[in-house]
Amino acid sequence: MKYLLFISLIIILSGCFQPDEILPKVKDYTTEITVSTKGKQAAYIDLSSADKLANSSESPWHLKFQNTKGSWSILLNTLLGVSVHNTKNTNYDAIDTAYPIHDIPWQLDGTSGTGTQSAIGVWGDFEFSNPKSYKNVYLLSWSDGTFLYYYKLQILDAGTSAFHIRYGTLDGSFTKSQWIEKDPNFAYTYYSLLTQEIVNNVEPDRSDWNICFTYLPDSIIHHGSYPFVPTINKQVGLYQALLINDDFTEIHLDTSKTFSTIDYFYAKDLEYTDVDGLINLFQSWEENQQKLSLKDNLCLLVKEQNSYYALKVEEIRTDNPTEVTIKLRTKQL
Repeated sequence: MKYLLFISLIIILSGCFQPDEILPKVKDYTTEITVSTKGKQAAYIDLSSADKLANSSESPWHLKFQNTKGSWSILLNTLLGVSVHNTKNTNYDAIDTAYPIHDIPWQLDGTSGTGTQSAIGVWGDFEFSNPKSYKNVYLLSWSDGTFLYYYKLQILDAGTSAFHIRYGTLDGSFTKSQWIEKDPNFAYTYYSLLTQEIVNNVEPDRSDWNICFTYLPDSIIHHGSYPFVPTINKQVGLYQALLINDDFTEIHLDTSKTFSTIDYFYAKDLEYTDVDGLINLFQSWEENQQKLSLKDNLCLLVKEQNSYYALKVEEIRTDNPTEVTIKLRTKQL
């Protein structure tokens, strides 16, 4: 009888305790990535697999349109040298070859702590389900290495799932009206003003990447003596940068733990941030020695739904600002 009571007591007490959470098996791999302002301009990485690395080569697109539902950013291909000037004139025909294109400030997209900032900016009233355009006429400029192009652009309207634009040459010899449909399979839709069509295969399906190594523009004054690639705007340079697929991915920058000691239990209790782009994340500038150095104590933690990853850049090799090779170590927690 005492034996039965003892067994019953064990069964009752065991029901009071929750089973320990099982630590997932860690997958650890190293990837080497090279990006340049010409050639492989972007490297998209799916953190779930070391084999899922997609490179985006130099592409002849000029504008990219945000596909996220309810979002309406229009960004420039800064690597192609595309820059913009807002004339603040709503009369499309009034902007012609007489406009003082050589005496105006040209703007490029920038980067802030919250992500990429569009130089075109807020082009309409986004409080409506179908945004109401202010109908300002923008000037666009870029060079293909042989010719210097000047176009004008007007965002006419928008549907719930499309942008409506008009663009053409300043002399009026060419004008085109175009609807740009949002494609939910991709973060952006890319458009060429010269071929007058959507450019495919610039980026992977939005569900097939978490982060992307590339170049982003920003104000030179924000980065001190960091090396940069010059642009048409003398105040703005191109810097090595990291894009984050913020539709699925959140990040945490960690300097308190080493890469080897970071595990699932540590990662799951951290606070994560929704941001779409960061510049010079893994490097710092040594003013005395006038050189870049690796941030040895920095680990990037990435959250995708219920999956967690730890990333650490182990090496950065670069001879000039136009190309960089990155050795990236990644583990799934």
